[in-house]
Amino acid sequence: MTNKEVCKAFVMGEDYAMGSNLSIRGNVLYSYATAICQRLGNDKFVYNETKYSSTTSRHQSCLRYALRGREVETVSNISRGCTHLK
Repeated sequence: MTNKEVCKAFVMGEDYAMGSNLSIRGNVLYSYATAICQRLGNDKFVYNETKYSSTTSRHQSCLRYALRGREVETVSNISRGCTHLK
């Protein structure tokens, strides 16, 4: 899958998908091994805006686009390798 497809699948409720260093495992979207978003319900998300690398920034940008119109809580200063945001 493309990263755009992975982001869309995550927002739509899929619990497993793989892209290029981007993956869904359960209710969490990972860039490499770091949680960048966690799904709390059908339209509720916790988005990690912490900057790690240029690749993760591209993943986050793709995700922000997919999250338009959804209820999003933003968090920052999350350690690299964090597996959950809530």
